[in-house]
Amino acid sequence: VVKKGSRRKGLGNQVLSHVENKAKSANLNKVSLIVHVENKSAREFYKQNGYEFKALHLESNKRVHYLGAGYQRMVKVIRK
Repeated sequence: VVKKGSRRKGLGNQVLSHVENKAKSANLNKVSLIVHVENKSAREFYKQNGYEFKALHLESNKRVHYLGAGYQRMVKVIRK
């Protein structure tokens, strides 16, 4: 998470690049993340950086009050 006042300064791209490079160094083929289902700007950010929607996890009505509506899992293939 990048704090609101620090967004749009390239920090998110730096974090993703660092994580992806670490994954490549570990000979991993992909990176997976989760993003809150209602966080459209974050989902778009990840999409622009090559992450694709893979799964949707919704919370039951009982748990929504505490956990939110749910999240999406997104994945980027970094090595074929």
